[in-house]
Amino acid sequence: MLVLLLIISISSIDIQSPVDGFTYQEDTIDLKCYVEDSIPPQLFWYYLNSEGPDTVERTITDWYTYCQNDTHTGYSKSPVPDDPPILWKKDSISATHAFCQPVIVNGVVYWASEKPPGTLYAFRAYDGYELWRVDSIGRVDDAVTYHKGRIYCLSEDSIWCIDAETGSIYWSKSPGSSSTTPAVKDGRVYYTTHTSNDDTSFVYCRIDTTGDLIWKDTILGYGSYNTITLWQDRLYCPFDNPSFGGEPGNLVCFDATNGDIIWERSDSFDFWDSAPLIADSTLFIGSDLPPYQLLALNPFTGVTIWKNTLNPFSIDWYLAATPTYHQGRVFIGLESMYCIDAKTGETIWEYSLMLDYVHNTNVIADGCIITNNFGWYSDTLNNPNLLVIDEYTGHLKWYKEYSNDWSASAPSIADGVIYIAPGDSTFYAYGTGLKFVYEDKLVSLQDTNNLIVFAKDSSGNIVSDTIEFFVNMGGLSHYRRTNNEKSLLTAVSSNPFIQDVLIEYTIPEKSSVRLSIYDVSGKEVRTLKSGVLNPGIYQIKWKGRDNQGNNMPQGVYFLNMHISPGYNKTLKLIKFNRRTNE
Repeated sequence: MLVLLLIISISSIDIQSPVDGFTYQEDTIDLKCYVEDSIPPQLFWYYLNSEGPDTVERTITDWYTYCQNDTHTGYSKSPVPDDPPILWKKDSISATHAFCQPVIVNGVVYWASEKPPGTLYAFRAYDGYELWRVDSIGRVDDAVTYHKGRIYCLSEDSIWCIDAETGSIYWSKSPGSSSTTPAVKDGRVYYTTHTSNDDTSFVYCRIDTTGDLIWKDTILGYGSYNTITLWQDRLYCPFDNPSFGGEPGNLVCFDATNGDIIWERSDSFDFWDSAPLIADSTLFIGSDLPPYQLLALNPFTGVTIWKNTLNPFSIDWYLAATPTYHQGRVFIGLESMYCIDAKTGETIWEYSLMLDYVHNTNVIADGCIITNNFGWYSDTLNNPNLLVIDEYTGHLKWYKEYSNDWSASAPSIADGVIYIAPGDSTFYAYGTGLKFVYEDKLVSLQDTNNLIVFAKDSSGNIVSDTIEFFVNMGGLSHYRRTNNEKSLLTAVSSNPFIQDVLIEYTIPEKSSVRLSIYDVSGKEVRTLKSGVLNPGIYQIKWKGRDNQGNNMPQGVYFLNMHISPGYNKTLKLIKFNRRTNE
């Protein structure tokens, strides 16, 4: 039986899923909860229908390097605040050229300012209290990297290894270069530098604990103003042509173990600040030579898979933003924010930034794209903004305006707070407080379900939230009982989709099967399969059309599988039309 507890409200807890009062057509429901406090609770647990307690570990949303991880997907499971106030800020610490993206790990924000003489800061995430700083490290242009309790920071003077807890310097090595984020893996730290005249670049691999050199490569005739990417023992380094004369740059894939070149491209593309993104075994990067293109390459060979030419209105600069990735789509900004199908290269939607320009990468979280534009042409454009755009439609949700300066760091997000350093000399944290995420799977009952969740802090104080939801699926089947954790319906590739979606499902024994598509009103729009099937694995495609062959509008649909005598499973599908302009 559920024991009543004395609740002392020192923080808040909010059940996001299941939705209170909602009726579901499946027995397995996603549990998602937010706990708001200054530090993570010591314990989180729940009771479902008076059964439990079941404890849940916190979902980590830390942002440990540039674009969140070594492959730069830019995605976080953090909640996004809704038009939030300034949680805290630090005045007069940044320079007008503020491109270093904040890094957030274990409730601490690490950020390097290039304001002379260059300072690395550690701030407490929930209130901005300065924990430590390291002064006079030199100008820093890109994010630091956190790895196993150490901060790796490349400045114009040196590569630095610093204790993340105290700010003590473990080691530093010269020369440096202020234009890349170090990558750290398997006891090694990788980074690039270039000479002062930018016609020679160097790629370094050092021991992460001592800084001792393992290997070094020299690339003649190119500068290294781009962040590198580490994936499957391969190191991807984009180089630019220092002449600024429209000449191609170079993209080189190194063997990370010994520095040998695996492949290189120097045949019509140039790369300035845009770092390689790798997702779904594809490399995505922006080229800043007109026509401005997002490129998809085979990361094993360097061969082009597709190119999407972006369409700036009047820009006379370059494509510098790093693309990001989520659910089969790539996002990149120029004078518009673009959402592009990762498989085909087709534009799904485009949001105009009204002639403002995106230099830095975006962030993806909680169904949102978080980015910034800035008035490079400040005599004709509005002030720079922090923008939050709907990930699926391209509609603007909210924005924050800064003073009239032309640069800003890429934003970062962790535990429900957005961090950014625009070029107005101030570092900002936007949010109402830290929100910690807890996720699990609930196996529910038919009809009424009661859920109560609890969180306890280190002082023993407890908060709770209670909801009631319903399940209506005609009775649980013997398939669920005899195949408790086996998923009979596996979807989908890819989802969201434009042209078609591939559905795979398993029939464990000869059964009557019905596979249907429903719209958000609950109307069945397409019957994909109806009849008796023998045991086996089956595949079927839905091309986004109804039973009459009409192309369905973009939006949310539900795929339902029913196996007699009562197995039901419903999955959400998201359909896009080929292109919509906002």
